[in-house]
Amino acid sequence: MSSSIQEPFIFHLLQGYSLGQGNFPVSAELIEFVKYLIEENLISDKRIREYMLVHEFRALYREGEYRNKSETVRSLARKYKVSESSIWNLLKQQKQMFGE
Repeated sequence: MSSSIQEPFIFHLLQGYSLGQGNFPVSAELIEFVKYLIEENLISDKRIREYMLVHEFRALYREGEYRNKSETVRSLARKYKVSESSIWNLLKQQKQMFGE
């Protein structure tokens, strides 16, 4: 997987971790550890892509970047080169699993 998606993934993952830990500082060692997990395929490309799709959908929709959910999904489908139905299914799974 290209670093163009890995870097934002690492940023958002560790940002969420930091906020969940009371603004725990993110060290260079922690960033390198996450990179190691990715390189060893302990965090799969599929999971990274899914995480980024859900994260970006929530952010774009919350910010009102697009008029509705459908436009938001269409934009993400183009950006990540996946079908709109794949994104809808992923969002549905997330809602069922986490109630979000």
